[in-house]
Amino acid sequence: LSSYTLCKQALPLIGVVDDASGLTYDGARNAWWTVTDQPLAMLMYNLDFSQLLHVIPLGGVVDPEGRCHGTW
Repeated sequence: LSSYTLCKQALPLIGVVDDASGLTYDGARNAWWTVTDQPLAMLMYNLDFSQLLHVIPLGGVVDPEGRCHGTW
């Protein structure tokens, strides 16, 4: 990672209270997905993370850590 340079400071993700993980690019929708514990959900964002496009509640899931891959 020493060859990477931070080009933008960290910004809060819309809709995330705590613990987002499992960032995945969705090429079919040209969007990003992540999972979060609070709220317990999968969240879809536009490419620059300025808009929360979709929320899928994860009822019954105890800890979604890093589980953000699949076919929708």
